[in-house]
Amino acid sequence: MASKAKIVQELMIEFGKTNPIVREEISRKVDEVVIDLLSQNQSRFKGLEATQQISLTTARKEYALKNDFASAQDTFYEVDSEGNYVAECNVISKKEIFRRRTEGGYAGYRLSYIERINNVWTLVLAEYPDQNLVVDFDYFRKPNEGDIDIIRNDSLIKDGVRGLLPQYCPRADYHQAIYEQRKTGFKEEPERYTTHMQTRPSRRIERYNRRMRDIGQGG
Repeated sequence: MASKAKIVQELMIEFGKTNPIVREEISRKVDEVVIDLLSQNQSRFKGLEATQQISLTTARKEYALKNDFASAQDTFYEVDSEGNYVAECNVISKKEIFRRRTEGGYAGYRLSYIERINNVWTLVLAEYPDQNLVVDFDYFRKPNEGDIDIIRNDSLIKDGVRGLLPQYCPRADYHQAIYEQRKTGFKEEPERYTTHMQTRPSRRIERYNRRMRDIGQGG
């Protein structure tokens, strides 16, 4: 992956420009393309993984997420005071939680859903915790201009910038069409290679988790 400066310089040469004002304009368009690419698929890129530590209390089910929240991972983890694994928690749909309640399935505090409350993305627990505890909430954050290193394909960025600058690129429409077509294939499946935890849970915890899953599935 080339640096942003190199991409900007190569486009300057391609456009036959030397004006620093044009350089700044191209630089801004590079930033726009980077954010556009990394905002796809709910920003689910390995380089955008983040964790928010949240202290849960017995009096609350709703917890505001950070401003950079883009989408939730399927699982997060209850941890002890030293950050070691205690139990797995899951993010599912609100509809699924209602279904489990109706059918008498497990819908405890280790199940949750995401909802926008008062214009803030919020983690909502299915039930109140039975004790105060801490969770490491894993999510994907919103991208920013500094995330250009996640994109390994310089030509994709350049096509996007060309399409945004018809005043410098006579075939801007063509490059915009190529960019939109290529963009659809630009995504990752970070869950395939992400390791969330550093320690393996005890056999007692594993048995407990299996039992909770069985209960949730009506077993």
